[in-house]
Amino acid sequence: MRSNMGSTAQTHCRFYSAPTSSIPAAKKKYVPTKGTYPLGFQASGTVVGVKPGNTTKPDLAFLASDRPCTAAAVFTKNKFQAAPVTFSRSLLQKNQNKGIRGVLVNSGCANAVTGKGGLEDAAKMAEAADKCLGQGDGTIVMSTGVIGQRLPINKITSNVPAAHMALGSSHEHWLTCAKAICTTDTFPKLISRTFTLPSSPSTEYRIAGMTKGAGMIHPNMATLLGIITTDAPISSAALPSLLKYAVDRSFNSITIDGDTSTNDTVALLANGAAGGKEVVEGSQDYEAFQKVLTGFATELAQLIVRDGEGATKFVTIRVTESADEEAARRIASTIARSPLVKTALYGKDANWGRILCATGYSLVSEPGMPVNDVPSIVPEKTNVSFVPTDGSAELKLLVNGEPEQVDETRAAEILEHEDLEILVRLGTGDKEATYWTCDYSHEYMVEKYRPVFLDDVVGNTETIERLKIIAKEGNMPHVIISGMPGIGKTTSVLCLARQLLGDAYKEAVLELNASDERGIEVVRQRIKGFAQKKVTLPQGRHKIVILDEADSMTSGAQQALRRTMEIYSNTTRFAFACNQSNKIIEPLQSRCAILRYAKLTDAQVVKRLLQIIEAEKVEYSDDGLAALVFSAEGDMRQAINNLQSTWAGFGFVSGDNVFKVVDSPHPIKVQAMLKACYEHNVDSALDTLRELWDLGYSSHDIISTMFKVTKTIPTLSEHSKLEFIKEIGFTHMKILEGVQTLLQLSGCVVRLCKLNMDQKLFELPSK
Repeated sequence: MRSNMGSTAQTHCRFYSAPTSSIPAAKKKYVPTKGTYPLGFQASGTVVGVKPGNTTKPDLAFLASDRPCTAAAVFTKNKFQAAPVTFSRSLLQKNQNKGIRGVLVNSGCANAVTGKGGLEDAAKMAEAADKCLGQGDGTIVMSTGVIGQRLPINKITSNVPAAHMALGSSHEHWLTCAKAICTTDTFPKLISRTFTLPSSPSTEYRIAGMTKGAGMIHPNMATLLGIITTDAPISSAALPSLLKYAVDRSFNSITIDGDTSTNDTVALLANGAAGGKEVVEGSQDYEAFQKVLTGFATELAQLIVRDGEGATKFVTIRVTESADEEAARRIASTIARSPLVKTALYGKDANWGRILCATGYSLVSEPGMPVNDVPSIVPEKTNVSFVPTDGSAELKLLVNGEPEQVDETRAAEILEHEDLEILVRLGTGDKEATYWTCDYSHEYMVEKYRPVFLDDVVGNTETIERLKIIAKEGNMPHVIISGMPGIGKTTSVLCLARQLLGDAYKEAVLELNASDERGIEVVRQRIKGFAQKKVTLPQGRHKIVILDEADSMTSGAQQALRRTMEIYSNTTRFAFACNQSNKIIEPLQSRCAILRYAKLTDAQVVKRLLQIIEAEKVEYSDDGLAALVFSAEGDMRQAINNLQSTWAGFGFVSGDNVFKVVDSPHPIKVQAMLKACYEHNVDSALDTLRELWDLGYSSHDIISTMFKVTKTIPTLSEHSKLEFIKEIGFTHMKILEGVQTLLQLSGCVVRLCKLNMDQKLFELPSK
C-alpha cells in the first residue's frame, strides 16, 4: 500500500448498520454453503452487544489456531490510524512475525481517534484472548464501526471466554465468524480453497479467508478488514512479502467511492498444520504460493466490490500494453474512480469519451506538466473496447486513436450484463494492470448521505422532536407523515426505526412504495406476510411497515390495510408517508397520529449541499449552487440528485450545467422575458419566448419555469406578482388540458405585457 488516498471525515455518512439477515436474492450466490478449512484453525461469532441495542447480530469474531503461526499484516495509510492498527502492528514487529495464535475482531465500534484509552482497550482485548489461548502476546485485534467512540471494553472482555468456548471448525462456525465482522455489508464474505506445492505434490493444503466492506473502499483498503489463514508452512521471513504482493494486486486494486478509513487491516496466518517443507523466499514453493495467495486475495477483494453501496455492476478495468506497470496501475485506478465513467455505466451509456478522458489526465501530475512528458500514452496507439462476460467478441470503441462506428444495439446488450470489462490497450509496451470497481446509481449520494439518526435530519424541528419523544418512550403509534416530496418524511421514520429496533432493524422494517405496487394484492400478501413473520425484537418494540406515497393506494387497498392493522396491532406498527393526508381514508386517519412536514428552506438545502460538496470534493460556482436550490424547490432529494448528475456529467457544477441536467429553461432567460413583459416590451418578450421554444423546451417546461421565476423577482411588486401568477396559472391549466402550442404561450406573454400598459390603449375608438 503506497499512499494515503483519503481522509476520515465523512459528513452524515453511514458508518455502521447491522447486516441484513435476509440476504438480497442477487447476492445469495456469493455466500458459500460449504467449505474446506485449514487444519488446526477454529472460528466463532458471538453476540456481545458492542453497539447498544444489539441482541441478535454476532459482533465478536474469534479465529484461533491450536499452534503458533507465522503472521503478517498490511494496514491502512490513513494518518488517523485506529488503536487496533497501532497495537497489532507493534505486536507483529515485537514478535518478528511469529508466535501468533489468534485474531479477535469486534464490529459496531471502530476504536478509532480514541487516544491513549483506545490503545489500552485494544491491549485488553488481546490480553483476554491470550488468556483463553494460554499464551501471551499471541493475538492480533481488529475493530470496525463508528469512529470516535470508546469500546464497551468490559462487555467485550467478559464475553471473550464465551467466544473461545464457541470455537469450532465446521462451515457454520466459519460463516458465523464472517458475519460477525460485517457492518454495512449485505452478505458475509467467506471463501476457501485447496492447493498443492511443488515440493509436496501429494499434500493437500487449505486456505480460507473472510473480509468485510461495502462502502469507503479504495486502494489502501478503506473500511476493510480481511483475515486469511492457511495450514501450509510459510516462513516468517517470506510471509510479509507474499502478503504485500498479493494485496497490491487485489485489495489495493479495488475502488467503490474513493474514501480511505482508519482501521483497514488484512492479516495472513500460517500454522503449518498440514506438514511439508517450509516455504522460503526464492523457492519454487514461494512462487507457487504467491500465485495461489494473489488469486485468492483477488477473489476476496472482488466480493467487496460486488457489495458496493448503490452498485448494480461489477466492472473490471484492464490496462495493457503499457510502457511500465506503475503507469498502467495509475490509468486503471483513474478510470475506476471516475464518477463520469461510473455514472455512464449505470446509465448503460457506451460513452467511451469519458474513459478516454480519464486515461488522458491520469498521468498528469500537475496542471502545467507538458503533454510530451507522458510517454506512456500515445493517442495514435490507444485502443478502447468493451469486453462482454459471455465469451463473445469484444466491442471496439476506439482503434489506434480513431473512433469506431459503434453498434448501439450490441453496446446496449453488453451494458445490460451485471459484469463488464473495459479494456484499454496503450500500445507502448508489454506491462499491464487490473482494477475492479462498480457503477454509481443515480441516487448514490442520496443514499450515502441519508441521515441515520434523528439529530441529523434537516428541518421540521418540531416534528422531529415529537419523533425523539417516541424513540425515548419506545412505543411507536401508527403514524401518517404528510408533506411534499424530498423533505425527510420517510428518512425520519427510518431513523426512528433504527433507534427503536437497534440491530433488529433490518429484519423488522418493511418499506414499500405504493405508487409502484398499488392495489389490494400488496396489502393482502406482502404486508400481511410481513406482519405474520416472527422476528426477535427488543422488549416492548414492534415491527414497522413504512408505506411511501400511501395516498396513491386505492380505497379498497386502504380498507384491507385497516383490517390488517387491527389484526396485527400487537406486533406491527404502520407509517404512511403521503403528499396529501386527505387522500388517506378516514378509518386509517382515526387510527394514526398525524405528523406534518413543512417545505425545507433554501438555507437548509444549501447547508446540506455544502456538506456533501466538501466531502465529495465537488468543484462548483455560486450560481451553480443557486441553480441546485432553485431547481429543487425545497426537495432535498432532488437537490442532491441534481448535484450528483451535474458533477458526474460535467465535472463542474455551474448554473448552465445544472439547467442542462434538469432540462429546464435557464431562469435568467425567463426572468429577462418577464422583465420585458413588465416593461411592456412585447417584441423583446416574444423574441425570448421564441428562443426558448427553438431550444426544444416544451410548453410545460416554459410555463412552469415562468411560475417559479415570477415568485422570486425582487423588482416586481406584490400586486404585479399576483396578477402575473394568475395569468400564468390560467395558461398552465390550458396547457395541461392539451393545448400546448407556441401560440398559447405567446398569448400569455402578450397578456402579461398588457397588464402593466395603459388600458386606454386597448379601448376601441367611439363612433
